[in-house]
Amino acid sequence: MEAASTSCRCQGNFPASNIGRPGWRIPRARVLRLRSQALVEVGKFNLEPVPLPKGFRPGVVPGSRTKPTPLLDADVMVQRLRSSVHDYGRQNFGAFYSSIMGGIVTDPALMTVPVDDQFVCKGYGVSETVVLRDGHLYMLDEHMTRLTAACAQIGISLPFSAMAVKRIILDTAAASGKLNGQLRFWVTPGRGGFSPVELGGSEPAMYVICLGDTYEIDRTEAWDAILAEQPIQATTVSSILGNQRLLATVGQVEARAKDAHVAIFTDAEGFVQHCAGYTVCILTQQDTLVYPPFDYTAPSVTLARMLEMIPEERARSPDDVIVANVQQRKLHISEVLAAKECFLVCTTFTIVPVCSVNGEPIADRKTGLTTLALHYMLDNDILAPPVGVYSPRHLQVPYGYMTGMRSQLV
Repeated sequence: MEAASTSCRCQGNFPASNIGRPGWRIPRARVLRLRSQALVEVGKFNLEPVPLPKGFRPGVVPGSRTKPTPLLDADVMVQRLRSSVHDYGRQNFGAFYSSIMGGIVTDPALMTVPVDDQFVCKGYGVSETVVLRDGHLYMLDEHMTRLTAACAQIGISLPFSAMAVKRIILDTAAASGKLNGQLRFWVTPGRGGFSPVELGGSEPAMYVICLGDTYEIDRTEAWDAILAEQPIQATTVSSILGNQRLLATVGQVEARAKDAHVAIFTDAEGFVQHCAGYTVCILTQQDTLVYPPFDYTAPSVTLARMLEMIPEERARSPDDVIVANVQQRKLHISEVLAAKECFLVCTTFTIVPVCSVNGEPIADRKTGLTTLALHYMLDNDILAPPVGVYSPRHLQVPYGYMTGMRSQLV
């Protein structure tokens, strides 16, 4: 009786459950018992084989894949790089320079950038483009000036002196063997970490590619534009060329989805900022050429040259270049729709006519006379000077040095 009462008394001193109370844990004995039950259920103690899933094959990872991902050696990797080059690359990739590799290659399969380059994984870098026409680079010094200023603005040092950078660009053009096309080059902080707080500790890097693509378009066929849905705001890097690439590409995806050619970006009040990174210009009904401030985009080298040439061209062809005066000021989208002509200015295409915005026509939807005249004015300026004539805007490519054509040594 005493033992029974003691048992009852002990049972009465314990709460019904300790689960949920601070510091409570499953007793070790209970953990062992649960594990033992689980092992018995799967047949471990009875040494029973575990049943295999239906369709199981040794060496095959379950899922949508049918075979393991291969581990490639260097030889196979190079072969696959060569086999993966697309048609555009085969036709247009002339030569590529990498400061990481310390030289130039002409095999498109080897024109690669390290995955940990800060421009690749973070967008931290500066890009530029120059035109190659008849074996001469057009306005390289002006583009170099803009590149150097942009690098200083975001804290990137040039990997070499300005003269050495220029020589690398010329040598890359020469190695391509192409007389016409464009050269695109980038300066980055080099290789480093992937997280935003890592800036990398390696040397600055530079990449140059010479393309045979001349970006010829039919300027009698004007482009349709849309307004990008998201207004933009100025930042400390808005004026860095290359900063707009992601934004412009997203705008292009939006434009293509609406059967348009390009997207125009405005601020929250509807004032035009840029169009895919290109400068938007209009000719008003009063024959005033208007373009917006460079608050949201890099200053245009091509536009600066165009404005420099307008007075002389207007005097030479007053019936074609109908520009009474020039203004750089805020440009509202409503002014674009009310304009006599609208066009984009950039290095890649020089001048591109725009005929509509969001389906609303600009004038008669045709390329304006002044737009065409300004394009041909710039196109003639890009032409290489005659042999023996000096031009401060043209730099001859030393093809003889890179190709062995001694007659072309300069």
